[in-house]
Amino acid sequence: SSAVALLFLGAVLGWVRFVPVTVLARVMFDAEWGRIIETVPQAIDEVRQQKELDYDFVKPYDWLTEQQYLAVAGEARRLDMYLAGHPADQIPLETLFTAGLAELAHVDELLSYHWIGFDASDEAASIPAEGFPVDYESIPQTVDLLRRHQVGVVATLVVDDLMQRLCLDTPAVLSGVEYRTVPERYIQRWRTTG
Repeated sequence: SSAVALLFLGAVLGWVRFVPVTVLARVMFDAEWGRIIETVPQAIDEVRQQKELDYDFVKPYDWLTEQQYLAVAGEARRLDMYLAGHPADQIPLETLFTAGLAELAHVDELLSYHWIGFDASDEAASIPAEGFPVDYESIPQTVDLLRRHQVGVVATLVVDDLMQRLCLDTPAVLSGVEYRTVPERYIQRWRTTG
């Protein structure tokens, strides 16, 4: 459907920093899917709310500032909650891992740490069409850092395939057996608004 294609395009534009990720997040997420954190006190309060709702882990996304991320991590640690999520490429990996990130949600998000010429601090910059060259020689250092901090990494490579299939034939994908347990209100939302 065109809605899925637009959502996919929006996600790509946000990922390449053509559209600020915080703007994209506000469009894509609502109270059912996540919260947008803008201050350190909000970050701490959100972790507390998640604990009160009996969640056992927190999954921060990559658009948090370093101060917000450290607040989330600190409060999660204080409340004995597991921290799994997205690496925020504007925050050094060592800082994320030292703060308590126990699991990276998507291996492809490590790529930006290895792009030659990429400046994560420049929110207005976008990834050139030809992409950035990859510094393959720095990858073993990242692997060593992951190992030293005992951070698990989830590949999640299937997402790219799923996004392509959704763009090509949304009804077929959403009628698959794996979607039978998804509440109908979500299926309907995905059919109509992405």
